[in-house]
Amino acid sequence: MTSMPFGDQNPVTDNRSKWRRHIFAASLFFFFTVLLSLAGLLISFDHFILDKRFKVLSHSVKSDAVIVAIDTKSLQAMPDWPWSRSVHGNLLQIVSAAGAKSVAFDIDFSAPGDPAGNQAFADAIDVAKTPVFLAALRQPISADMPNVTAEIQPHPQLLAHSQIAGVNYPIDQDGILRRAIDSVEFSFGRTATLATKMAGKQPDGREYYIDFSISPRSFERISYSDVLLGDFDKEVFRNKNVLVGATALELGDEFAIPVYGVQSGVLVNATTYETARRDRELTLIGVVPTLLFTALLCLVLTSAVCHNNPLRCFILNALILAAIIVGPLPIQAGAGDIIYTASLHLAQFLCIVYVICLELERRTKQAFYARMEAKDSYTLLQTLIADNHEGFIVVNRYGALELCNPRAQEMLGLEKPPIAGVHLRDVEPALAAHLAFSQDETGVIARFTLEKEIEETAVPSALDVTVSRSRVFLADSSFERRKNDRIFVVFALHDITAQKKAEHAERAAKDSHAEISAAKTQLISNMNHELRTPLNSVIGFADVLKSETLGPLGNEQYCDYADMIGSSGRHLLSILNNMLHAAQLQAGEKNIYPDTVIPAELFEEAMAETKGKKSWSEQQVVVLVHEVIEKITVDWSLMKLALVHLLDNAAKFAGPKAIIELTATTGNGQLKLIVTDNGPGCPAGKLPDLTEIFNQADAALNRNFEGCGLGLYLVTKIVDLHSGSLALLSDESGGFTVEITLPAACVTTSVHDAA
Repeated sequence: MTSMPFGDQNPVTDNRSKWRRHIFAASLFFFFTVLLSLAGLLISFDHFILDKRFKVLSHSVKSDAVIVAIDTKSLQAMPDWPWSRSVHGNLLQIVSAAGAKSVAFDIDFSAPGDPAGNQAFADAIDVAKTPVFLAALRQPISADMPNVTAEIQPHPQLLAHSQIAGVNYPIDQDGILRRAIDSVEFSFGRTATLATKMAGKQPDGREYYIDFSISPRSFERISYSDVLLGDFDKEVFRNKNVLVGATALELGDEFAIPVYGVQSGVLVNATTYETARRDRELTLIGVVPTLLFTALLCLVLTSAVCHNNPLRCFILNALILAAIIVGPLPIQAGAGDIIYTASLHLAQFLCIVYVICLELERRTKQAFYARMEAKDSYTLLQTLIADNHEGFIVVNRYGALELCNPRAQEMLGLEKPPIAGVHLRDVEPALAAHLAFSQDETGVIARFTLEKEIEETAVPSALDVTVSRSRVFLADSSFERRKNDRIFVVFALHDITAQKKAEHAERAAKDSHAEISAAKTQLISNMNHELRTPLNSVIGFADVLKSETLGPLGNEQYCDYADMIGSSGRHLLSILNNMLHAAQLQAGEKNIYPDTVIPAELFEEAMAETKGKKSWSEQQVVVLVHEVIEKITVDWSLMKLALVHLLDNAAKFAGPKAIIELTATTGNGQLKLIVTDNGPGCPAGKLPDLTEIFNQADAALNRNFEGCGLGLYLVTKIVDLHSGSLALLSDESGGFTVEITLPAACVTTSVHDAA
């Protein structure tokens, strides 16, 4: 049985309410996400995701940039830092002679230095066959004055001989360098950055993200001291762009970058150059598409599709999460566009929490409904058990009492309810004797009758006891603490005292009926002998007197009296015979002896016997036998008796001028014997009563017709013995028809009819 939820629910209204709730939740999550995005509270997570993308996409490229590193080895070889600028002039001459395409110095040359060294460096720049770029930057004067910046440019003695290039980078709030600019604004005008100039691009003042998926291993590094000593492959600088800068930790030229942690400034410049050279300046997709997708995501995830099916919700969220994580990777790797997805992750997280809350709410409702249904079921069960007219006793596997309803207490004659836990033998030993059974046996295990003497009643009560055994299996759950299945034995007590009394009364009635039947049989036998024998004598002697066999009586009236005596005797004998037949038929003591007869002969015998009755005078009988009927199989004497009664009734009620039709025909393969008259008829409402014993159509004391109401009753019983049926057809307009239908086995037809 499926229980309906508590309370009335309109499915249409409930569905609309759910949709309004989902739309409100989606709108709330969307605006909350937008608010956090505009407040910049999601930027850290976006940066975290971006850094992870760089790590996933990390790869080495074939770069034309070579780093000449001022490393610890070089500082150890030339410990007097800062070095004389003539040293850099020597390096420039070596690199230029090796065929370098360009040389960029990411070194601060703003200090005056020694004039001779400056001049030597300037002369080296002049004679160099490659472009030379010197670094310039703007930086705050102090941490207390971040908006006041100072311009750091190469010494004027060097400016006239080289190209200046900016090396400023914007740093994010988390201290990590992710972006680059293509030019720096100085007091003398805007100047392209080092990477932009080396890549040969024109600056347009834009800012972009550096492609940190380019691995630092992509750049070949040579120690500064090795170059001065000539300890390097001469082809390493040919047609290459050379970046000279500090990589030693003690020089402090370091930046925190994604994926690779703290790296030198010259490596950052090399990565930025490679980004620009490959046209991989990463740009951030606008916030509008992201917010639109966030709104759509909120609406989808909070819709009814998700929370109706937890598995479907999980799969959908997994697919969306995979799309949010994986989708931006090919876009960033191919198109060079960066998508911030923190808002999408936040929206999905809020939607998942919302769906989880909905699922928890749904499960809470289900648990509540289940508890209420269990409570209702328990209450209903308790009511049914307590108010049941049957008695119930429940014990556990050890025979300890679990339940005994009031009806069982009453049946067993207990003065007060037994205490739960008491053994059954202390309540009713006769029941406890049936506790022995197989541990694996379930269902109905015993049934017996228990007779109980109740002090309040004088008659012993009889109880029909059904013993059944049920097993409650262990639950497949981690919360199950039981070690064995629970076994319950139920004794169902049914009071059959009234049934036993009824059976006793029925046996007594059957015995009485048998005695009465024997007495009736004896009476019929006595009537058959004691009444018929004298009547036959009366009729015989009346006939002798009437015929004056022994001589004249002397007075004609004596002959009339003798005729009346004979006629009355015959009438009385006929009634007696009918009563004897009726008694035998009613008691089922009459047997039939079928014989094959010709229907016309049967009809002639019946008409001959009927014409001898007082009711017969001038009636006309028309006999119709269907030509295909050759013979019929019936009990000659009983069927003749039935036809005699039918003809006699027709003659009596239709009158002396009646026309009676006696027909034998077939229908649906069955035999039909039909007696029809043109008499006054009978109301249809009285027809069913005519076949009752002793029923008369005219029951008045001054009726015109003799008889005691046995004719149609006898006909009905005779037809029943032949496994046939009787139908009476008439109405007040006139005419009366009696139709006897006998089985097909009672008629033999010609071959022509069978064809």
